[in-house]
Amino acid sequence: MKKLWIGIVLVVAVFCVGATLLLNQPDAPQVTESPESLHAYFVESITAGVKSSLKDYEKLGLDGGVDGFALMKVYPNLIAIDFTNVTTAQGEYSMKNFKLVFTGNAASNSAVLGKEGMQTLLENTSTRFGITLKTKRDVDHLLKRIKGAIFGYN
Repeated sequence: MKKLWIGIVLVVAVFCVGATLLLNQPDAPQVTESPESLHAYFVESITAGVKSSLKDYEKLGLDGGVDGFALMKVYPNLIAIDFTNVTTAQGEYSMKNFKLVFTGNAASNSAVLGKEGMQTLLENTSTRFGITLKTKRDVDHLLKRIKGAIFGYN
């Protein structure tokens, strides 16, 4: 009977040690991606989100791009300050009385964010939310935050 208890204790101890070692192993290392690939992924993802969410997207005349106002409709946790220094080919976004304002050409597609504008928006939002962008997973996390899909982070 004594040997049986010793055997049970040894089996439980081995199981506990094994489980502890298995659970304390670091996650598989994340491969850091280039800033260019993360930027491209952000632009692709955020543009697709706008196109799929706005029923009247085609009527906006944005020629396949997105403007700040459309982004704020689809991503409710974007705020005017996120567009600080965000430029387009024909204008610039700014904040006036805590609202987003576009100054530039009155053409319908002049407010579309280009590569530099999207890069600035990505930097502004990741800084505001305190997210260091190293992988596509980090970009996905940022997109969830600006979408308001993560409870407690609205």
